[in-house]
Amino acid sequence: MTLKQMKTHPQNGENSKNQQIQNSNALSEPNDSVDYPRIIKRFVDDFINSADERCLDDLVLDSYVYRSPGEEVVGREGLIVMFRTYRQAFPDMAIEVHDLIVGDGKTVLDFSLSGTHEGDFMGLPATGRKFKTRGIVISRFQEGKIAEEWEILDVMSMLDQLSDS
Repeated sequence: MTLKQMKTHPQNGENSKNQQIQNSNALSEPNDSVDYPRIIKRFVDDFINSADERCLDDLVLDSYVYRSPGEEVVGREGLIVMFRTYRQAFPDMAIEVHDLIVGDGKTVLDFSLSGTHEGDFMGLPATGRKFKTRGIVISRFQEGKIAEEWEILDVMSMLDQLSDS
């Protein structure tokens, strides 16, 4: 059964899911002239690892959307606020890239996030403990910039490393 047939003949409430997949693919910008790995490398190196917020003008759309389970951040300014909050808790926060997959105007980044807990985070006071956890983020591009991201981060492992237990 093709995606179009599935959309026309939904099974078990799959119509909404299939529409989201179709819409996401239509919004992606597969473009051989855009250097997606360079954009992601700058986003990681300059913004996340070096805290250079000025680079975001070149890297993400004003209408940028970040999603992870239970969280949605809208706009470039929302992204800055989110990372400032993380940096207050983990001033040495850094991402190590393990793999980057590129295709159809999207990237998939496999990474480790590490840092030292020096400020409040999710109600947990600073412990001085170090953590390292894994995550994956899918980035969708539009107009040569990151338009939307979906992240899964192993927060439970992170909290286990930071807590007394």
